[in-house]
Amino acid sequence: MATPEQIWADADLSTRRLAGLALNPSVSESVLLRLLAEAPLAVRMVLCRDRDLPDAVVDAVIQHPDTRTRSFFARNPHADPAQRVRLVDDPAWFVRAHLADGPRVAAPARPRPLPDEAVVHMISTYENELLGGPFYQQISAGLRRSMATHPVANVRYWGVGEWRSLAPDTRAALLADPDAGVREAAERHVRCEDPTWVESTLPDRPCHARTDLLLHHPLTRAAVEGVLARPAGEEDKAMIAVNPTLPPDTVVLLAADPDPEVRARIAQRTDLGPAERRTLMTDPDPDVRLAVSLHPALSEEERARIDYQVPMDHFFVYLPAPDGPGTPGPSGATHSPATRCCAGRQPPTTCCHRTSSHAWPRTTTSAYASCWRRTTRTPPRHFCCAASLSTPAPSAATSPPGRTSPPTDWPLSPTTRTPRSGPWPPALPKPSRQRWLGSPGTRPLA
Repeated sequence: MATPEQIWADADLSTRRLAGLALNPSVSESVLLRLLAEAPLAVRMVLCRDRDLPDAVVDAVIQHPDTRTRSFFARNPHADPAQRVRLVDDPAWFVRAHLADGPRVAAPARPRPLPDEAVVHMISTYENELLGGPFYQQISAGLRRSMATHPVANVRYWGVGEWRSLAPDTRAALLADPDAGVREAAERHVRCEDPTWVESTLPDRPCHARTDLLLHHPLTRAAVEGVLARPAGEEDKAMIAVNPTLPPDTVVLLAADPDPEVRARIAQRTDLGPAERRTLMTDPDPDVRLAVSLHPALSEEERARIDYQVPMDHFFVYLPAPDGPGTPGPSGATHSPATRCCAGRQPPTTCCHRTSSHAWPRTTTSAYASCWRRTTRTPPRHFCCAASLSTPAPSAATSPPGRTSPPTDWPLSPTTRTPRSGPWPPALPKPSRQRWLGSPGTRPLA
């Protein structure tokens, strides 16, 4: 079966012109219906996957005899989720699999959640293989919070994945659940909280299981010393550097590690001592200085003395409004742009079954662009707001020069350390782009 890329590569010029016509928002409904009925597969792919559709065209897509055509609509990021779930009981497993897989959106953005009743239906009736990918991204925050107490056993099984955020009485109920699968899943989480069990099951080779245990689970001192003396991979020390159960003397030891990646990880720990913070504030590596500049224990005077620079050659991405209220700490009023964007960060929590055990940072702004700092060795760790290059940091009662009021989608207090310059993120809304272009601090890319 040809991939979407192959389908488009094989399309001739006339087919591609028809695809362009299918994307034209001024094309009439009758023309769209004719393209859906008569055009080649490449045109139907673009029509059903890459734009929003009138209700009459959606009705025709749902009833279309071609499986590929329906599957393209199942992954349409522009379609309302209530329209896509009309395919929830499609006779073709291929269509159901694409519905569960969801639309492809640029990370860290996520597709809009499916209706709760549709998600419950899919968890209850779909094969596990269809739910093993990014399906969890389409689950609403409200349903995730209620999964552990849901009347459907399969849903409670998924709810066990929220173990770290569950109340003690909810954990106890899951451990005594009448469904054997739910009980076993809860018991696995209990075992993972036992450092001795973690040490006994720690693989002696680099693998996903070892990474998960070193990052997220309690470690015995013997396990920590084993990693320091005989690391199975070059990233082992960087992994344990963020583990909350790391002994205090090991934190001090790793703060002086020759690997700057390890020092940058240690710099993010809340239990980092004052002496280690002062040393890392003048670290020769710029990533380490940037990491320690976010530390919540620093005063504004200390933070201002750090020679850090927010990189401007990384991706800008759009983060939508959070699912719930953020909890900004005292750093929310800082003039440090990187710290302001981390002010609403929540403690790490497990999302749900088959998800990462770290949540994205949350913010109290309605929407903003941030700099996603990527490294080749570790997941993203810095989320820095795009601030103005040329305007000074305003007080709470003032706005940047050239505006009568501050824009709603950008944090205040721009600094020269975070130039607002970079490529357009695919998901950045047009109003935000217009406000960005209207800012006196924005400068065009060369």
